[in-house]
Amino acid sequence: MDVVPEFTAVNPDDEDFFILLLYWMSFSAACLAYNVLKTYKDRKPRRWWVRAIYENRATQGDFHNLVQEMRLKDTEMFFIYTRMTTEQFDELLHFVGHFYQIIDYYYR
Repeated sequence: MDVVPEFTAVNPDDEDFFILLLYWMSFSAACLAYNVLKTYKDRKPRRWWVRAIYENRATQGDFHNLVQEMRLKDTEMFFIYTRMTTEQFDELLHFVGHFYQIIDYYYR
């Protein structure tokens, strides 16, 4: 005689089912809270700094103040900003500068 164990489905009306479900949900919430807190504590604080020439950009303008100050004081930042050295910029300005000069037209 073969004995086959019966498969019994979980009855949702059973009180033990709800207790087990409650424990499982509590454990999941605790694991989630632990992971969130762990990643928050392990994160390094962000450090932001603003170069001195950028602080006055809103009041003094972008090009007239920023580029001139970078050319004179911060050549490394000028190279990052324009992708050329100050000498290359001056040479390019010499070639094309006359195309961009303001010309007064007197129509009257």
